[in-house]
Amino acid sequence: MKSTLHKFWIRLVYSKNLDHTAYNDILELCYNNQENTNYSTDWERHHNSLLYALMKQNRFSKENGGMVLLYADEKLIATSGYNRSQFDDNVFLLGGRTLVDKHYRNNQLVSSYIIPTQINESKKLNAKIVAFTFDVSNKFSLYNVFINNKLNLLLKNNLFGIYEKLQALDYPINIYNTEQNVLYINLENYSYDWTQLYKP
Repeated sequence: MKSTLHKFWIRLVYSKNLDHTAYNDILELCYNNQENTNYSTDWERHHNSLLYALMKQNRFSKENGGMVLLYADEKLIATSGYNRSQFDDNVFLLGGRTLVDKHYRNNQLVSSYIIPTQINESKKLNAKIVAFTFDVSNKFSLYNVFINNKLNLLLKNNLFGIYEKLQALDYPINIYNTEQNVLYINLENYSYDWTQLYKP
């Protein structure tokens, strides 16, 4: 079977400002990739869901961040949010409510398209640090790849300039009332005292 070449392209959307097309595209992506309530299509009942965050909250509003939509031709295949953190206006959290269509999960599309877009858009909002958080129970997260020195598996996509600057906290912190491991990148000469969020 001949492989299909796709045209990948990015669209940015923001909380409380979704048009009909973007809403339906996200709804379809969630419907076809139901994994947990974070991606529920019954979003009005699930306040932790992607669509609830977009429709009812300011987490991904234009002044705080946004949601990156990645398309293959006309099909939405991934979505991921970035937002100003609640604990420091200069720290932005990337990868919020990330969902990738199950047919595209081995293509490194998040690291090739979404993360660079989120970093660039965060810089426009004066981000000084960008961070990725991972539930401590997720043993297959990028955090564990990084601390086990297997990151070169991800460097084939020409993002070494981004990933070589990654740093890891050697202790978990509490964000959104959950224990999280953190990778972060200093974009400027700025430091944040992460121990403020450490709860032993």
